[in-house]
This record gives sequence, C-alpha cells and structure tokens, in this order.
Amino acid sequence: MDLVHVAEAHRGRGLCGRVVQALLAETPASRFELEVDKKNAAARACYRGAGFIEMRTRGRLITAVRLITAAERARMKAHM
Repeated sequence: MDLVHVAEAHRGRGLCGRVVQALLAETPASRFELEVDKKNAAARACYRGAGFIEMRTRGRLITAVRLITAAERARMKAHM
C-alpha cells in the first residue's frame, strides 16, 4: 500500500484504525514500516494505536515500524 488518506468529512470515526488493522491481519508479512509527516498528529496517533513504534525522523518524516507474529495475525482475523 502506498498511501492511506481519510477524507476530511469522514475523519474521527476510527476508519484509519480499521484500515490499518485489516492490512495487518490480511498481509502475510511479519514487519511493517511506514512514513508519516511529523505534523500529522491524527495519523501518528492512529499508527501508535495499531502498535507502530516511531523509530527515526528524517526531515519532516517519521519512520514507524510494527512487527507481527502469525499467532497475533490469527487473533486479529478472528476479531474482524
């Protein structure tokens, strides 16, 4: 996935969290990495809520990483 954007009219409804959780549950990877603008507090909160850890800053971008196990993915799928 290259870009996630929630239209302004739909913000504040938990859509970001649901999209990220679905991506984590359905993608057969054990490591996820993303970049987010350090001024985008809502997106940063969404990603932190999904278990991403901010690792480094480069200019205005923050790189965040999330590791996931097969067992955790199975639990996530069971709750979708």
